Amino acid sequence: MGDLDDLYDLRDEMDRMAQRYEQAERSLEPVSGFDEDGVVTVTLEGDGSFRDVRVTDDWLTYYEPEEIAGVVMTAYTMAASLRLGNWISAAEEAPRPMTRPADTANTPSGRLNEVLSLEHVDISDAGLNAMLADLEHLEVLIDRATTEVQSVASQRASAQDRHGRIEATCDSSGNLVSLDIDPEFAERSTGTTLGQSLTTAIRGAIDAAANPSRDALTELTEFVARMQDPQRTAELFEPRKD
Repeated sequence: MGDLDDLYDLRDEMDRMAQRYEQAERSLEPVSGFDEDGVVTVTLEGDGSFRDVRVTDDWLTYYEPEEIAGVVMTAYTMAASLRLGNWISAAEEAPRPMTRPADTANTPSGRLNEVLSLEHVDISDAGLNAMLADLEHLEVLIDRATTEVQSVASQRASAQDRHGRIEATCDSSGNLVSLDIDPEFAERSTGTTLGQSLTTAIRGAIDAAANPSRDALTELTEFVARMQDPQRTAELFEPRKD
């Protein structure tokens, strides 16, 4: 029973760790990053999602139009770093939670037990062949999904503001990686207009990064769900011959 006990202990520790992370996530407040002159402010929500960019109307007193994209990136990076630091601190300081009982009723075997008494059946020859075929197909789908995930991870998503003069680019995780701002548009814009346009472009890029094509992942998820369907699994068994 030693190996099984170790497995249960690992499950309990992972559950307690997950609860600390969940508590940390819920406790965080929005956080803002600034440039050194306080001209640009980028705010992230407590969960790390992007809220907005704000620029003071006197920004041209401090920066050239060609510099403002880099200033926004600096403020964004500061906000992300502060948020990560707050999350780490909150996770470390969270009280040690009680272990939640395992929900065995909602496991595949638990759901199967609701429609089939496993003590009184054996898997049929046809059922065994069907399971082997499922496993072979599952391996194909996993390979296909892995290739798709690797491809998506290297992708970038971009979006523009409504004027088409600012372009923001995010990585596949929705993190801002670059900004391209037309200097002429920036010079003619008030801080309010510039902040609103930056916010629109960044939100658009984040939304685009969050919705890539993931056909292989969808196919894999649907197939696994079918494999776990208790009624379908019950058909693979036959009454035990005593």
